[in-house]
Amino acid sequence: MRRLSYTSGVTSGTHQPPDWADARATRIVALLTQLHECNDHVLAIVTGAFVDEQIEDLLRHAMRSGKQTDELLEDSRALGSMSVRITLSYSLKLISDDIFRMLNRIRKIRNAAAHTSLEFRFSDPPASHQIASSGIGLGADPRKVYCSMVLVVVCYLEICISQAAAIATAQIVVDQDEVKRRASNLIDMVRGKGDRNG
Repeated sequence: MRRLSYTSGVTSGTHQPPDWADARATRIVALLTQLHECNDHVLAIVTGAFVDEQIEDLLRHAMRSGKQTDELLEDSRALGSMSVRITLSYSLKLISDDIFRMLNRIRKIRNAAAHTSLEFRFSDPPASHQIASSGIGLGADPRKVYCSMVLVVVCYLEICISQAAAIATAQIVVDQDEVKRRASNLIDMVRGKGDRNG
């Protein structure tokens, strides 16, 4: 059985994901089930929320854990909106250009669904425009194209999250003697300039 490697983002023949990855896989299976069982309106909102949670998870793994990060990522705070999270992930080079564009399409479709009291369909504007501009399955059923776009993004983000988690657990060792030596050299340089100017 081939599974995604949770350390390198490539496939391997025998690698088994850690327990936390199994929990995430269970959530993805639940999402896939919902892709087939609900109407377009619910689908756009649920998948948008799921992807937003993934972006938040990615940022949490790329940032220091603690109260400050938790507060930044609260809904009412600086990094609380999906738009800001997408832009920050892109600015930090955590996601590619293509995924950045797909995420913004999913966000816009989610917002359109969330802000309408009318029946929402992927085949109607503004969702149809976002789907058509994705370049995925031109001429295909818009709902299938949207689901494909979500699945690509979900799989990509899962790999990014696992890589960010691996990096976050790596130990960075700083040689304190080297820090002192460099600081001493800088102090000597500053003093030397002061002596020459005085």
